[in-house]
Order: sequence, then C-alpha cells, then structure tokens
Amino acid sequence: MPTISEDFVACPPRFIMTHTILVLIGGNPLAPNFQTGTGRFFLEDANTGPGTCFLRNAPFLSLDRFDAFLLFAGPNGNNTAALPNNVGLFLTSDMHGCQFMAYGPDRNNLTVEHNNFIGDPTQYATRYATIQAQNHAVFIALRPVQNAQPAANEYNFQLGANVIGMRKADGWHFFVRIATTEAYGGTREL
Repeated sequence: MPTISEDFVACPPRFIMTHTILVLIGGNPLAPNFQTGTGRFFLEDANTGPGTCFLRNAPFLSLDRFDAFLLFAGPNGNNTAALPNNVGLFLTSDMHGCQFMAYGPDRNNLTVEHNNFIGDPTQYATRYATIQAQNHAVFIALRPVQNAQPAANEYNFQLGANVIGMRKADGWHFFVRIATTEAYGGTREL
C-alpha cells in the first residue's frame, strides 16, 4: 500500500481533491520551522479528520520523501520567491484569506507569491493591481473573496484553498482545490 507521500507524488492534482496539506509554523514543538526554498519532505496523517495531513521535513535517510519547493507564508507579509527549475513540485500553505500569484516571462521563469495581509486586507487588491499592471506574459492568480459564487481566479476565504504546482514539459502548472474545509473538493488548473 502506498504511503501518503507516494500518493501525493503519483498525481498531486488528484491527491488534493481529497486531502488538505497543512504547513505548520513555529511555536508548536511538533512543527518544524519551515523556510521558503527547496527541501525534502514527507506527508503525515494529521489525525484531525479525513484527508488532512501535515507537511514534515523528511529525515535524511528516509525513503518516504519527495523534493519540492515550499513557499512559506509568514503572517502579514508579501512572501515572494523565484521558482527554481531543479524540482518538479511546488507547495504552499493552505489558504484562508491569503492570495496566490505566479508571474513571469514564461512558465519556466516564474516568481511566486503567497500574500498574507491579514493585518490590512486592502493590500491584496493593491498587490494584485501592481503585478497585473506589469503585463507579464504569464500571470496566474487566486484571490480571496467572501462571495458565495467566486469568479474563476477567486475563492471564498471561509472555505479555504490549497494550491500546488507541477513542472511539466512546457514549465510550471498550478492546481487549486477550493473548499478545503470540506471532505472533498474538485481540483482545477489555475
């Protein structure tokens, strides 16, 4: 039987249809202090309900692991990084009010952002408008709203969203699962 990590690596978009990946931050003795960058990880059942799992740093000799780029999301910040091409997977924290953006000249040269402006939510629209005005050839975004029927590039922040990325032959592609507070949610490409 495959491990949770093996299930994820086999087909990340299918995996997030039934799983929510939680990236815990410091302050909890069981939570690693994650930083933005490439790392070796594994997924562990959170035992908090169906499909919820924790992202963990993989032990050095662990066979149950995968390499990915993690965009850490610190509170009240514009968490931004150039997405490297030496890994095939991208992860960021489950979002409940945050904004995700990826942009650049092509799918092989992208900057990714996980905006967490919880202290001043008006900054989401400002940051979105700033990046959109730069007219990048590739501009992908997922914005938080409170609407019951969000547009294609939006999600209801009360229901949550999980964004993952996969590197394909033509570059990076991002997938989202809306409604991470529910046991199952459809996945679509951003």
